[in-house]
Order: sequence, then C-alpha cells, then structure tokens
Amino acid sequence: MMKFDKHNSELEKYISDIREVLNEISATEEEKEARLIISRCLDELIVEYMKSKNRE
Repeated sequence: MMKFDKHNSELEKYISDIREVLNEISATEEEKEARLIISRCLDELIVEYMKSKNRE
C-alpha cells in the first residue's frame, strides 16, 4: 500500500506541475503546438493516476 501511496503522491505532483506550465503558456498561435504536447502529457499522467487509484 505504501508503494501505491508514494506513486500516487508523485503523480499528483507531476500533474500539478504540468497544469501550472500549461496555464502559464499563452494561447497564441505560435505556442499552440507546445500547449498540445503539454496537454497530452497531462492527459497521460491523469490516466496513469486514475488507473493506480482503481488498483487500490
């Protein structure tokens, strides 16, 4: 159980960090691709987090 808790804590931090970065990037046309890449990373982390929560 401790392993899952540590894993989930790390995922929560990564998700929070990526959300902050995504929010800091303005929505100009030039930065649209960067926002898309960061958004995909965030989606992947959220999916991994949800899967790990379901395993508990």
